[in-house]
Amino acid sequence: MIPYSLSPADPIASHNQESEIMSMKKDAEHRRKIRRRKQSKLGSVLPILLAADLAKTECREATEDDIPIVWDMIATMMASGNGVGLAAPQVGCNVRIAVMKVGKQAPPIILVNPIIVMRSIETVTASEGCLSEPGRFVDVLRHAAIWVKWRNEDGAEYRASWTGFEARIIQHEIDHLNGFCKVLDRPADDMDPA
Repeated sequence: MIPYSLSPADPIASHNQESEIMSMKKDAEHRRKIRRRKQSKLGSVLPILLAADLAKTECREATEDDIPIVWDMIATMMASGNGVGLAAPQVGCNVRIAVMKVGKQAPPIILVNPIIVMRSIETVTASEGCLSEPGRFVDVLRHAAIWVKWRNEDGAEYRASWTGFEARIIQHEIDHLNGFCKVLDRPADDMDPA
């Protein structure tokens, strides 16, 4: 038995069917959008620029239009095998975006327009490498603790303090966003914290 007539003589049945079809179309479009969003979050692996090719200028503020690069940056960092952080200039995008991942089970952290708002007086020297100069490691003096303000990919604002290895990663990536890198730009015996 047909629940309602398809005949134009029954305007209520025709209207209900049109509403149902429109609802199905909206649901299908919504599912397609979610599928596209998930696919876009998979990201593509991009070439990492070597030290000589990196821009030596401060990056501009990131906007909503710049966010799609995040997924490519995460894919690139993960594909590098040993990278724990990556700044947008390292993949040729001169905007203030960085990503980092510490630990196999930890999700990547996306830092859009990060700012170090406070630094500890205490400093620590440790060896650092950079994906833009594979195989080179330099002892770098960094602040032991930092307080950072940033936004995530959805625009939500965060503030957190970081110590240890995580603080070192963020300071390194923010150096890239500011147009330099202590590992690449200075000899090992001239490493003052900024």
